[in-house]
Amino acid sequence: MEAQLKVADNGAWLAVGISKDDLMGNDTVFECHFLPKGKGSVHLSHNLKTTNLMLPEATQTLLRDSYTEERDGRVFCGAEWMLDFTVLDPSEKKMVEFLWC
Repeated sequence: MEAQLKVADNGAWLAVGISKDDLMGNDTVFECHFLPKGKGSVHLSHNLKTTNLMLPEATQTLLRDSYTEERDGRVFCGAEWMLDFTVLDPSEKKMVEFLWC
């Protein structure tokens, strides 16, 4: 998965939500964080109705070769997303398994 966004120099947060409906209330999010003048990071998280939970184990296990870059007023990020989520702890597995249902 790869994403890009035009930004100012004050940092940015770029995300792609993956949902089976238009509510984004129980869904997985691929997100990229860019600090002002700092290194970016790529994560998986889970949206509830009004909150977002970071999924550190899913991020470490399912994302490979993640990268972030800032160039010419744009931020870029991406990662290879492994589809074998069976290796996750059950607490995080239940938050990503619906992607393949």
